[in-house]
Parts: sequence; structure tokens; C-alpha cells
Amino acid sequence: MKIKLIQSRSFVRMRVLFMIMRTFIFLLCTTVFGITTEKSFSQEKIIIDANKVVSVDEVFDIIQNQTKYRFLYPDDLFADAPQVQLQKGVIGVDELLKQSLSKSAVEFELSRKNRIVIRERHINSVSTEEVLLPQQYEVSGTVTDQTGQPLPGANIVEKGTANGVTADFDGNFSIDVANENVTLVVSYIGYATKEVPIRGEFNLNVVLEESAAGLEEVVVVGYGTQSKDALTGSVAQIKSDDFNKRPLTNASQALQGLAAGVHVSQLSGEPGQDVTQITIRGISSFTGSNSALVLVDGIEADLNAVNPDDIDTISVLKDASATAIYGSRAANGVILVTTKRGKKGEGQLNIDMYSGFQTATRLPQQVSDPLTYINVHNMAFEVPTTGDLNGPIGAPFLSDAALARYQAFLDETGFQGTDWIDEVFNTAPINRINVSARGGSEKSNYFASASYLDQEGISIGTGSKQGTFRLNLDSQITEKIQIGATVTGNYRENIRPNISSGGGQLFLAIRRHPTVPVQLDNGAWTGNKFEQGGFGADWDNPIAIANETKNTAKELRTLGNVYIQYEPIKDLKIKGLASGNMTNIDITAVNNAYDYWRVRDYFEDGTFSRAGGNFNNSLNKEHTTSFNTLLQTTINYDFDINQIHYFEILGGYSEELQRSESLNAGTSQYNQPGIEVIGNLNPENEIAGGSANHIAFRSYFGRLNYDFEGKYLLTANFRADATSRFAPENRWGYFPSFSAGWILSKENFFNTDGLINFLKLRGSWGEVGNQDTGGLYLYQSSVAQNAGLSYVFDNQQALGAGPTSLANRDAIWETAVKKDIALEGRLFKNRLNFNFNYFFETRKDQLLGFPVPGLAGGLGNPVVNLAEVDAWGWDFALGYSNSVGDFNYSVSGNLSHAENEVIKIAGDVDRIIRGPVGTQLVEVGYPIDQPFLIVADGLFESHEEAQAAPITDGRGNQTAGDIKYIDQNGDGVISQQAAADDKVPVGKPYPDLVYGFNIDFNYKGIDLSIQANGVAGVDYWATYHAVEPFSSQGGIPKRYLEESVSFNPNGTLPRVVFQGVYHGNEGLRFPSTFDLYPGGYLRIKNIQIGYSFPQSVISTIGLSKFRIYANAQNPFLITNLFDGIDPERPLGNGGSVDFNRIPTTKIISLGFNIAL
Repeated sequence: MKIKLIQSRSFVRMRVLFMIMRTFIFLLCTTVFGITTEKSFSQEKIIIDANKVVSVDEVFDIIQNQTKYRFLYPDDLFADAPQVQLQKGVIGVDELLKQSLSKSAVEFELSRKNRIVIRERHINSVSTEEVLLPQQYEVSGTVTDQTGQPLPGANIVEKGTANGVTADFDGNFSIDVANENVTLVVSYIGYATKEVPIRGEFNLNVVLEESAAGLEEVVVVGYGTQSKDALTGSVAQIKSDDFNKRPLTNASQALQGLAAGVHVSQLSGEPGQDVTQITIRGISSFTGSNSALVLVDGIEADLNAVNPDDIDTISVLKDASATAIYGSRAANGVILVTTKRGKKGEGQLNIDMYSGFQTATRLPQQVSDPLTYINVHNMAFEVPTTGDLNGPIGAPFLSDAALARYQAFLDETGFQGTDWIDEVFNTAPINRINVSARGGSEKSNYFASASYLDQEGISIGTGSKQGTFRLNLDSQITEKIQIGATVTGNYRENIRPNISSGGGQLFLAIRRHPTVPVQLDNGAWTGNKFEQGGFGADWDNPIAIANETKNTAKELRTLGNVYIQYEPIKDLKIKGLASGNMTNIDITAVNNAYDYWRVRDYFEDGTFSRAGGNFNNSLNKEHTTSFNTLLQTTINYDFDINQIHYFEILGGYSEELQRSESLNAGTSQYNQPGIEVIGNLNPENEIAGGSANHIAFRSYFGRLNYDFEGKYLLTANFRADATSRFAPENRWGYFPSFSAGWILSKENFFNTDGLINFLKLRGSWGEVGNQDTGGLYLYQSSVAQNAGLSYVFDNQQALGAGPTSLANRDAIWETAVKKDIALEGRLFKNRLNFNFNYFFETRKDQLLGFPVPGLAGGLGNPVVNLAEVDAWGWDFALGYSNSVGDFNYSVSGNLSHAENEVIKIAGDVDRIIRGPVGTQLVEVGYPIDQPFLIVADGLFESHEEAQAAPITDGRGNQTAGDIKYIDQNGDGVISQQAAADDKVPVGKPYPDLVYGFNIDFNYKGIDLSIQANGVAGVDYWATYHAVEPFSSQGGIPKRYLEESVSFNPNGTLPRVVFQGVYHGNEGLRFPSTFDLYPGGYLRIKNIQIGYSFPQSVISTIGLSKFRIYANAQNPFLITNLFDGIDPERPLGNGGSVDFNRIPTTKIISLGFNIAL
């Protein structure tokens, strides 16, 4: 059989789109028409204009005058009925009818065409005169969960009788009981049944507690759901209740601190860039991706584009048993996001809104006093780092005459220096609103939502606006056929300065001198180069860049999918799914022409000189379009044999195409500034480019679950994947897994007198793949035109072309062989639950460039499957919940450990050195990206000690107060070169522990939640930008004024020298353990306190829920890392830290939740 996975036909794309559109329109119509009557009756309101007493017939007239309903009943039915007392205000139709008919022996029914039929209620065939009715007592109330959410459909039964009712959509109920001393039994699926003695109380507020036995009773797994107790794989499920008390700006933040074995770190605090890195059970690949596969309602999607309020559950699949069903894309774990769908019952409208302000959690403290800066600068210049130790290395910051004029300038203007950190960063507002509607009828249901986020950035010139919408529809067309559709959209516009410098705004801010203002009086921007002698760099003015440049990214993501499910016989379900997902990204980068002016010249000779800037207007536009289609069919069949052997069988097939195209055009000078269109380009300076990518997948997959007597569990998964990434003969990969479970607590010999309610032992083995590595077309050589390959043809030079890479048709998947063993259980009447997992993984056939000697000009190393890494560790989760009277509480926590070791690299190669200044090591026997540094041994205490020590890079200019380094190879010279023998593997690149904990309290409508997370046992190496004064001739960290031996004889930081950084062969500060810091931290991620108003108060204004809250996100941080560096870092960067990102934000907000 041959498959052409890389061929794409446009009609396939259009066919999928038309199919989605037709099904969606049909579903929309059936859903709307199917639920109109039921919704309208339950939501219709009647206005009573004054207090009055009327007859039942007059009540019907009032309803008919204000609504479309009409009544059918005998004329004399209410001739003897007592009158009804009405109060001025608004009341629902259903409530008014219940009150008006409560004293009459009648019943009513809503029939077709909005007719309400009223008939006499008959008690058997005996006349009412012959029956002596006992006295009845009416008990009403509300059933809610611990957070105040109503529980529609809750069962309320008079104990010992068949007398019972169910709560309505708002959790309200009313029941007639025999006497005032009966007990009501209140129950709801997933909650502990509660007995409520009436004791003369006829208005009850019943709060049900979630049953630990029912918590996550059904969890979402690959292509379906399973009973939590019957799971044999490692799956952590998070409900929306676990994270909906946090003002999230994107859904990827929802996982932080909530799942064992999951490390989540926010990459930036900049709006639109505040995405997270999510790794499951650590790092295993040093050449490919370590990111988990994310599926939203079964379709691969960007988690950051999902509205957090749309999420119902998030399942984290960790071991091979849980992930093998996704085959070649599951090596790093899988995250399954399930969105909310409609429910049968009265429609409910929810409005959630918050407003707040943001500040930076941590910022570096720099010297901002200009004279202090000049004095320290001059002192640093007088301390040589090269040549004669007794002589200065350059001229002072200003000449004596210029310094006098500068002092006069300070006195005259009152200028106190520029705090560039304060200029760049500020307090910024954030506002978000989410509106959702949910409901349904017997046949159809719906969920719709829309949200809007307006977030200004804490750094100047940054901000983001985002809008989302979602519509989920489901309809039971016949008894055997169900169809559904989803349409979603996400629009985001991010604005930021167009910074070319690698570190961004914070990077620039710490490199600016405080001696110059932001602007001159005439509005001209200032440069940085102030001093004499050729030292100093004119780093870009970050305020100028924020005002003169702009990078606008507009992103629109749309997704549509439809499904049809057919159940020919009971429990046999055949489901077809078609999905189309389109993303359009437009980026416009504009740079206005502007200049920097060097202020030093003015104080030296009264003139200004140009220091730099942007000479010409420039414009660049980029447009990227991607379109993904998925066609999928699954068959599920559940059956049992004699209710002893239980089977669940899944089979499926899918085809997926992913295509993206990008075009860009621009100019270094365009004609009319302000007109940001391609047609405005200068033809003489035009640039253009583009790219295209195309990936195709074809898959067969299946799963078998076997359950014997609810005690012995077996699961087998298999997937066969083909992808266009590899050569046709190597496109197929096969990924099996097997797992087993034993529920010990169901054995007859297991008797703990109720101490242990559930105990399960399980284990798994399997293989999964990682196809996101090594590029798209490894089996093809690439050819490019290059001026270096030009040749002479007919006395004319012609541009030549040649290969740039070698093909490898033998490349295959990176494969992970995973093993897992676990114990999970529940104790103390299911109040305490725990889950412990140990895992081991071998990641083999990792793709990397194999060094081949003698390759012809410019050819890159061929990419081959050679590297291998082992990874292992454990994760543990613990939770406890209980209630004491009206006080409900729950406490949960998780702890995990993961490590890795390189087993093989390539051929005879056993070491790869990479990272900034060669500070990361990939070597057999060590973790991936092990810090590779020179070992420091404190500071030299005297000049004599320094001169007797090994010299630094052959210059021998160290003295007292400099860092003392250990000469590992004994050659008498300290060398910082990448492969230098003086460097050694040192420190911990990955945390020993990753942890999180959550606390929730609720008492009579008051709720408090606290969430925290952190890491322990990790080391971060701080680059010279983060620790060295005058780094790149920039600013001075304030801590040097207190901790440097230049100012404090007992200080712990080295002396201040101007060229102390490790640039080339100059300087005295090398990448060493002196700048290796413990990176552990504890961050209080969120604190929220709220109050839910009682139903008796809010029902009078037509609300079913009204909650207000105050929230603090990222309010506190405990860490030993030095000031200004945020310890929340992604895994896999060798543990290096720098001021190269916008810090995480602290958000203080107020908000409310309303349900109608």
C-alpha cells in the first residue's frame, strides 16, 4: 500500500469547511427551536403594578395580557378557590402559578402552542368529601455546593417515604411533608448524601459536600472517558473549580501548581507574551521538543488561545498507558482540555468581570544618582585590569571642567538623575469580562460564551487586547443518532516596541546611565555614551524606542468542527468527526527616523553630537496563514459477560493535514511615514521573502479495557502513525502500551475496619514517539543559491547553487520507552486521598547532527538517530476535605522529582558544549545542559595572594578583591574558552523538587482560597549582564555599594572594575561558580476572598447567584536569588538567568460573578 502524505488538495479543505458549515447551521436551528418553549416559560416574568387581592381567574388574565400563554380549564373550576394576594414587583410565571394554585386540588401542564392546560387532581376514585386529609407542612429551600453554586436536579426525599421532589435549575425546591419533625434526605451525583432534620425550620439552605468517592469519578482520557477507579494509567484531572478563582489571562496558567509531575513556568510578564512552558515529568530530549501535546475537545490546538472560562476539565496524561493512544506525538505527555457543553434545564446566563492593576513582582535596583554613578565610574577607571597595575586604564568620566559644568547643570535644573527602571516600568490596568449562556431541552443543548480582555503592559509601549467566542451545540436527532458542532474564535492584538536588542526593554534599562535625562528640552532623545576615552556604548534609549517604534501583531484563530454519532445497538457507538482550524497572523513593524544626541560633548565644549539612533523610516509586514484539517472515525463498544467480565473496546482512524505559508515585505525607507501599507515602499530598498510548511499524518489506533469483577484491570493501547516528516520507507511508527491494575480494597482479605476505603496498585509499560524534532524534510537535501558558489560563464559571473545539508532517508522517530508503577487510595471515609507514582523512561534514537570530517563547503552535519537519555523520578499528590457544621474546607498538595542522564550522544562523541559562553554541557553520565563553569574559591584577600595564583588568560593583573579561581588542569592559567579544561560540571540544572499546594475554606457564603507553588534544589548561573557593574558599559547594581569590597572591607562581592566582564581575553570575571545561585522559591500564586449573597436576598432581584471577590495574584515570593531576578524559569536552559525578559506581574483585582 502506498500513501502520499505530503500531497494536498484544496477541495479536501473546502469539503471539510462546507461540511462543518452545513452541520452547524442545521444544529443551530434544531437547538434554537428545540429549546424555545421550555426556556421561555421558565424565564418569563410578570410585572405586578400594585399590591392587590385577586381571584385565580384574574391571575390568568394578568398572565395572558403580558405573555403569549393561554389557559384551558373548566369555567367553574376556581369558583370556590381562595383569592390570591399579589405584591407589587416582578415574579416568574411558574412561581406565580404555583402560588396561585397551591390551595387548589389541581395540576397544570404546558402543552403545544403555548397552552397551559389545568385540570382537577383526582385522588384515586374517592371523592374529596370522603377523605380526611392530614395536615401538610410546606418546606422550601435551596441546594448548593460548598462554593454556593446551585445543584439543579438534586433529589429531596422525605425520609422513610416515597415523597420526593427535585431541585430546579437554580437549586430551589419546595416539598410538602407530613409533620414538622421529619428528616429530608438530599442527594446529588458526586456529592455526599445529607440528612437534614427539619425541627420546625421550613426554609432551608442545604450545602452538599463533594464526595471523595465521587470526585473525578469519570475522567477524560484519549478518545473517551473512563471510571477513575478503573484507570490503569497515570492521569491527573483538574476541574474548572480548581482554577476558576484566579483571574487568568490565558488558559495555560490554569495548570500551575495543581497537578503532580507537571512543571509550569511563565515565560514573560509582557501582555500577549505571557505564555507558559509546560513540561510533564521533566526533560528527556536535548535535541527535540519537550512540550506536551495539547488537544482541545480532541483537536490539537494552542492552549493559550482557549478562554479559561470555557474549560470544564483538564486531563494530564503522563505515562505510556495513558498516552500511547496518541503515538508519535505523545512522548512528552498529553494535555486534554474539555470545554463546557450545554445541560438539560432552564437556561442560565453568567457574567464574570474583574478590574485591577498590575505591577512587576521583581525588578533590579540600579544606582540612579548621577554623581554617585560618576564617582564609582571614575574609581573603576582608575583600577586597571590590563597592563600596569599601578596606573589608570582611561580618562575619567568627565574632565574637571566638564564635571564642574555638569554640577552647575544639576544645581540649576534640579535634575536628580534618571532611574531608567522606573521610566520603563509602571503600574498598568487590566480589565476582563466573560459572558456565557448554558441550557438545553430533552433533545438539544447549547453552551455559548464571549470574553474580552484589555491588558496594558507594565513596560512602556506594551499592551494586549483579546476577544474570544465559543458556541457548542449538541442535538439528539433520533434515539440512535446524535450530532454536534463547535465554532470558536480568538482575536488578539499585541503591541510592543520594535526592539532589535536581544534582551528587550529590561535589558536596555539596566544598560543606561543615570547621568542623562530621557530627553532634552527640545524633545531630542539622549544617547548613553557620556564618558571620555572611547569607553561606553550608546545603547538604545528604551523610552525613545517605545515612542518611535511599534510592533503590532494581529492574530485571528478560528475553529469549526462537527460530529455525528450513531448507536445501532446499545453501547455500540460509531462517531465521525471533521474539523478545520485556521490561523491568520499579521505583523507590522514600524520604525520612525530618530536620533540620539551625546550629552557629554555639551558639557565639554558646548555642542551636541549625534550618538546614534535610526537614520531612516522603515516598515516591515509579515502575513502568516495556517490551516489544519482533521478527519476522524472512532468505534466504541462496551459490554459485559455475566456481569463479571467487563470490556471496553475502541478503534479509530484519522487523517490530518497541517499547512502554513508566510510572506513578508518591507523597506529600510518608505515614502510617507504614517501610511503603513506595502504600496508605500521605496522600490530602491524593498525586501521580500516567504516560506511554506506542510505536514501530513495518517493514523490507526485502538484500545482494549478489561475489568474482572471490578478488581483486576487490564488495558492495552496501540497506535500506528505515518508522517510526511520521514522518507516513505520509514514513515510508519508503531506504539504499543500495556497496563494492569489491582484494586486491593475489594479483596475479601482486605479489612481495615473502614480506615482505608479504596486502594489500588497499578503499573504500565509502553512506547511513544516524538516526531517534533530534526526538521520537516530530513530525507531531502537542501539546495540554496550562494554568492560563494558563483562561477564565470561566457565572461560573466553567474550566481551558483549548491547543497547546504545532507539527506538522511534512514531517519526515524525519537522513541520513549516508559515504565510506571503507582499506588493510590482513599482513607477516613474518603476524606483523604493520595496518589504516588514512580516512573522510568529511556528516550532513544534522538536526532542530532553527526560530525563528519571533511564535508564540502558549508554542508551541515547530517542528522541521524544516535543520542539516548534516561529519565526517572516520582510524583505524589495528597488531598483532604471535610466539613464541620457550616464550615467547609479542603487542603491539597503535590510533590514531584525528576532527573535525567545522557547515556549516548553520537559515535565516538561523548561531549557537546553549548549555551552562552560555553556554559552548558551535554555529556555522557551527566544531566542534559549541565552547568559547565570555572570553580571559584572566594576573593583574594591581598595583592600578594593574587599575584601568586594562576593568572587569568595570560595577563596576570588580578589583585585583592578579585575572584579567586581554581586551576583545574594545573597549567598556571585560568582559561574561559568553551572547551577549557578549567571548567567542570557543577550545580543542579533541574529542581530536586517541584511542588504546589491549595487551601480552600467556605463558611456561610464567605470563601477563601490560597494557592502556592515552587521548586527546591536547583541552581541558576547568572550571566554577566545580571551581576556585573558596567556590564556592556552600562549601569551599576545598587547592591554593589553595600556588598563590594571596594566599599565594604567585609563585603562578599568583588572589587569594582570597569572592564571586569568576560569579553574576549579581557577582564577578571569569568563564568564561574561565584555567580551560581540557589534558585529555589516559594510563590504564593493566588489569594482570593469572596462573598456569595444568600438566595433569599438575590432572588428578589431576579438573580440566582451574586458573588463579589478580591484577588491577589503573585502577591508574595520567598527566594534566596538576588534582587531583581525572577526565579520562575523554564526547564531546559542550563539554569542560566539574565535580565532578558519582562518580569512576572503582580495583579490586584476586584470582581463579581452573576448568574441570571
